[in-house]
Amino acid sequence: MTFPEHLLKLRLSRGFSQAEAAEKAGIALRTYQYYERGQREPVLSTLIALADFYDLSLDELACRERKRNRVSSKPPSVPTRDRGSSSSSLSWWQ
Repeated sequence: MTFPEHLLKLRLSRGFSQAEAAEKAGIALRTYQYYERGQREPVLSTLIALADFYDLSLDELACRERKRNRVSSKPPSVPTRDRGSSSSSLSWWQ
């Protein structure tokens, strides 16, 4: 489900008009309508206001599912310079 579809579903399931939802979330009606139509994407502060209004987390509001194991726990390897070398060139980096 897309964010606009979810926003519409949330509003309708709670029985609010667009005007009521916009007012309670503290945003302009036209802006709220743009979000429901997918013509604009809200900024973070607006997402927070909408999440608070609908009593959801940001992930729930955005229909985001957590994907596990996306970040490796192993730190990237970093090349080290041979300290015995008197050369000041960066040939050790190659």
